[in-house]
Amino acid sequence: MSGRRPAWQRPGYLFKRAVLMEWRGYKSIWRQLARRPRVPAGMRAHDYHRAIAPMLTVFLLVCAIEVVVVDIMVHRWPAVRLPLLLLGIWTVAMMAGQLCGVLSRPHAVGDDGIRVRYGPEIDVPLSWATIDSVELRSRTRRDKEPALTTAEGRTTYHLRVADQTNLDITLEEPTTIRLPHGTERVDVIAVYADDPKAFLADVRRVAGAPESRQGVVNPALVKSSPTYTSGISRLRASAYEKQSP
Repeated sequence: MSGRRPAWQRPGYLFKRAVLMEWRGYKSIWRQLARRPRVPAGMRAHDYHRAIAPMLTVFLLVCAIEVVVVDIMVHRWPAVRLPLLLLGIWTVAMMAGQLCGVLSRPHAVGDDGIRVRYGPEIDVPLSWATIDSVELRSRTRRDKEPALTTAEGRTTYHLRVADQTNLDITLEEPTTIRLPHGTERVDVIAVYADDPKAFLADVRRVAGAPESRQGVVNPALVKSSPTYTSGISRLRASAYEKQSP
């Protein structure tokens, strides 16, 4: 079930989203300059910026050079120069915020589960109690394939980076996640990590889950095994206790 906003709410939502994006961009710049990535305590970061950081850096440099060139061209006309200079500086700040957003907000894996992220706008917390398996699986966007797809009765949310994902996080049951446009119920979240094998290794290490086959870690197998009681079993029990009233 989709939780998309009705049409009459969208203008106000878009304005609010634009303001929040700008504010979060400035916060991201500060975090990057201060070397304080947004990683929850006890969790390990996993970057996803390798495929897009060079492109964003080039755009940022082009914008910065353009500000200087335009300012030199129009410096004789203050009435034109000042608005263009402010607009140029604002554009550079927005590009820097976008770049710093993906640099300072990585995915994270830890005792509480997995945090799936993309910049300051997308942050999906997944507890171990909701995760069935994590699998190495490369996907490339075909044509104009949307972010949400449904096949064989399962809905997949593709959180692509440069039109690619390389990990599938399969959930125990359809789960509602919050996205910029609203809420969606999904069965699988496909994400991209710069080092997917390290991501999978962290899942195995933290959850204590076995590898059912090459490239697939199944936390859910632990709870079905009467002889395997460490790792994810305790994490799941803790998660359920936190959720209980």
